[in-house]
Amino acid sequence: MTLAAALLALWPWLAGVPVEPLRAVEVAAADYGVPLDVLAAVCWHESRLSLAPRYASLCGVRVGHRYVRDDGQSATIAARTLARAHARCGTWLRAVAAYRADGHCGAAAGLPYAARVVALAGRLRRALRGS
Repeated sequence: MTLAAALLALWPWLAGVPVEPLRAVEVAAADYGVPLDVLAAVCWHESRLSLAPRYASLCGVRVGHRYVRDDGQSATIAARTLARAHARCGTWLRAVAAYRADGHCGAAAGLPYAARVVALAGRLRRALRGS
């Protein structure tokens, strides 16, 4: 199942959502070996996968205090960062906390965000499987 189909299964009101940002997330997740549900959940929390009014960056990526506006670059940088954090931190929860808290595995500042992301990732994972 595609990310667009999974999102529609969870939230039917998303019909007509632009697929380009979703495709960027799918490609980046595959390129870096990050579970699609995890990367999509991060990007959902950062920009509602481009649906948030005036979103700054698809996946919340900043380089040199500036948001990365290009959706493909944002997804790629987020996936690469998450993959490296997972290799260093050992779990997706700790990796997502590191993503939120400037690279510190399981940082207390990032754990509430990480818990929300991982919970949403579970819902997305089930929807992606079609169950």
